[in-house]
Amino acid sequence: MKKLIENVKIEKIDKDLFGVIMTLFHYFFYFKNIRKYDNYEVLLTCTFLAMKIKNRNIKLDYLIEVFKKINDNKKLQTETIVKLEINIMACMGFNFEVNTPFSPAITYLDIFQKNTLLSEKYINNLNEIKDLMFNIIENCYRRPLCLHFRPKVIALSSLYYVLVNFKDKEELAFTYKDLLLINPEVDLESVSSCLNQILNILEYNI
Repeated sequence: MKKLIENVKIEKIDKDLFGVIMTLFHYFFYFKNIRKYDNYEVLLTCTFLAMKIKNRNIKLDYLIEVFKKINDNKKLQTETIVKLEINIMACMGFNFEVNTPFSPAITYLDIFQKNTLLSEKYINNLNEIKDLMFNIIENCYRRPLCLHFRPKVIALSSLYYVLVNFKDKEELAFTYKDLLLINPEVDLESVSSCLNQILNILEYNI
C-alpha cells in the first residue's frame, strides 16, 4: 500500500485530492475482491474520477502516460479504465460527496491557535505541527480508516498524536479532555479507537 500511495503523489495532486483518491480506492475494495483487480488500474481510475469530482481538468490519456512512467511502462487500456470508473461509481452508490480529514484539520489548527489556554510552545510551532499532522493523515490511508472513522475524528486524532509526541513531552499537560476545547462535540471514544489504529499503522509500518 505504501508504494501505491507514493504513485498517487504526482503532478496536480494536492492533499485533499489525495484523500478523495484513497477514499475511492478503499471504498471500492471494501466491496470487491482485491485479487480480481489490478491495484494500479484501480488507483489510476480513482485518480481520474477524483479529479472529476473536484472539478480538476485532466485528460485520461495524459494520466495513463504518467502512470506508465511510474510503473515501468505498464500497459493500461482506456477501455479498461472507463469500465472500472463505472464500477467504482456504482460501489459509491453514485454519491460523490467525499470528505477528507485535511479540511477539518486546518479548521482545528485555527481553533487551536486562537485558544490562549494552550502552551506557547505549540502556538510558536504551528507550521511544524501542521506538517506532522498532515503526514499522519496521509499514513492513515495505508489502511481503510476512512471507512471506519469520520474525517473529523481522524483529523482530531492526528492532531492529538502530534501534540503528545511533540518536543519536550515532559512539559505536556494536554489530555483527551482538552480536545473538547477544539471540538466540543467530539466523541472521545471514537478518537481513542482511531488513535489505536494510527499507532498500529506507525508502529508496525503497515
